[in-house]
Amino acid sequence: MASTLQSLDEEVKGYPTTVEVPLTAANIIAMYTTPVLVVPAVSNKAIVVDSVEFIITRTATQFTGGGVVSVQYNSTANGAGTSVQASTIAATVVTGAAGVTYTTRPPASLSDVATASIKGIGLYISNATAVFATGTGTAVVRVTYRTV
Repeated sequence: MASTLQSLDEEVKGYPTTVEVPLTAANIIAMYTTPVLVVPAVSNKAIVVDSVEFIITRTATQFTGGGVVSVQYNSTANGAGTSVQASTIAATVVTGAAGVTYTTRPPASLSDVATASIKGIGLYISNATAVFATGTGTAVVRVTYRTV
């Protein structure tokens, strides 16, 4: 029985880990074409997300343009990667009036996903449609995840 417990313990990769990545205005504006790394790839392991949080501090100089925001597997430009969230974050969260807001998203359901699609691949934040422009705010993306 002890060997079974040890074997199960080896399969459980540990407790969830949380990372916080600050985003400058330049990061937010550029992430349409240059997604920002949130969680580096873990060799021979898949990153499974428990939650995504997005905290933005908007200033009087509002961001314009842009499109929905998501954390995704890989650095695919234009937010075209496989999202780790159940739903995207609306562009209006970024382009809204001055102030601090908090947005959270549950994870996407993963079912019958080929391991090659997620194993050894990092997580990046990007947005769809167009670049955000002119804004001077900042943000923090917080991701809680496990590796399997």
